[in-house]
Amino acid sequence: MIQGDYKKVLERVEKNKEEYLLIVTGHQGEPGSVLDRLARGEHNFDLTNTTIIFANNVIPHPINEANRKILEERLKEKSGNNKGYTCIWSRQKARII
Repeated sequence: MIQGDYKKVLERVEKNKEEYLLIVTGHQGEPGSVLDRLARGEHNFDLTNTTIIFANNVIPHPINEANRKILEERLKEKSGNNKGYTCIWSRQKARII
């Protein structure tokens, strides 16, 4: 386990991604979460060939659903229009977005 400032952790992981499993905040699309910051490109972290697992469905509320949709759109954009990373939703069939 790596401890410390998450920006430093991301820098270390970026050098050898296949050695790590990142568990981050943000599956509901919460603004300011680590996943949101990665999707917005706030951190220079390449999402190419990355698997993102959403462990739970979105809590059914209009704000959560809207935030999650925005997050998914940002992830698509960050990965170059449906290329480069895989998203897996639990209790649902895996799909590439």
